[in-house]
Amino acid sequence: MEGPGLMLIIKQSQIEQLGAHLRDRFVRAMSAHVRSNFADRFAILGEEAVGRLIIEGITKAATFGIVSERDCGGLIHFMFATQPDFDQRPEFQWAVDALRTPGFEPTELVDLLYTRWGDHRPAGGRS
Repeated sequence: MEGPGLMLIIKQSQIEQLGAHLRDRFVRAMSAHVRSNFADRFAILGEEAVGRLIIEGITKAATFGIVSERDCGGLIHFMFATQPDFDQRPEFQWAVDALRTPGFEPTELVDLLYTRWGDHRPAGGRS
């Protein structure tokens, strides 16, 4: 192996392929999560629509600066537990406000979302 002059070149197409592979793996894992945790919703929507909503959730999470699998998964879980378009609904403005709280790291934002959800959730039901 050469010394400090060794340079590894990764093509953009290789990075994109890796990203697509990781995204597809995450979508499959989240789809299984939705199937087991929200079976009724999964049955109504079907696997293809659930996959599209998960991809939308990944994009939505990124708009809030949330990119890790754990945190993104938390936001997607919230979407299926409440409404996939929660960020467009006035009754969920509190959720958007929580996710836009300045000075918080992404994991803290997701934790804050769930804390505030507990404050807004009717006893025994979905928001």
